[in-house]
Amino acid sequence: QIRTANRRDFSLPPHSKTMLDALCEEGYDVIAYRHNKPTIMKHRRVVENILGRELRSNEIVHHIDVDVNNNEPINLFLCNSREHALCHWSLRKCLRAGENAQELIKSGEIVFNKQSGKYERPK
Repeated sequence: QIRTANRRDFSLPPHSKTMLDALCEEGYDVIAYRHNKPTIMKHRRVVENILGRELRSNEIVHHIDVDVNNNEPINLFLCNSREHALCHWSLRKCLRAGENAQELIKSGEIVFNKQSGKYERPK
């Protein structure tokens, strides 16, 4: 059989790696729960449950401790793409050569300020 663009025969393997495969390889916990959206990342679902609504496509959920498997509500920060870039920029700015972000956040040497959306080193 030949897999075509307008035929949905899922008994045949996909031609290449799927988005679901890529997300799972990166460590994201992906769950299935909607008919019209068959897969969703768990951290987005956690925030949707807190807010009581679906997230918009321009809303991003950032893992504060940079551990994509830690989906505890206290570890999740809802932002847009500009704010998300600022989160990562501020974290990179806090790091010195060879430092591990996850370890420094866990030890409290780097903290995330939810008001500003930035990481900082406490004085």
